[in-house]
Amino acid sequence: QHPLFGAGTGSFMAEVGKLARTGDISPSVIGYDHPHNDYLNALSSQGLLGMISYLLVMGYPFLLFYRALWSDDDKVRSAGFCGVVMIAGLLIFGLTETMFTHSIVMSWYVTFSAMLMAVISRKKDVEIK
Repeated sequence: QHPLFGAGTGSFMAEVGKLARTGDISPSVIGYDHPHNDYLNALSSQGLLGMISYLLVMGYPFLLFYRALWSDDDKVRSAGFCGVVMIAGLLIFGLTETMFTHSIVMSWYVTFSAMLMAVISRKKDVEIK
């Protein structure tokens, strides 16, 4: 019903309740307080724009870290590897859990991404724009 902007952050329970009352979904779904994973959470809460934003928030740093893997500086290459592994792990974990609904995970992601980006920005061959 809300494909572009979604139903709104925190509205999952209300929307599921409406669908259960109309018989569109099983009433047993009411027991769940969030969607199955980060991707469904982004789509249901913020719609297609939220999903695109989520993919950009994960994809852009991933690209920067990936490009750092070919640096001639060992520290930059190591930071790039750590960044690629971190984001790949979060994308995989996000298939079965709503990782980014927890503020501790968001804070951790931003902090470690910033630290790793500070290391890879030492070299001109890996530009952060």
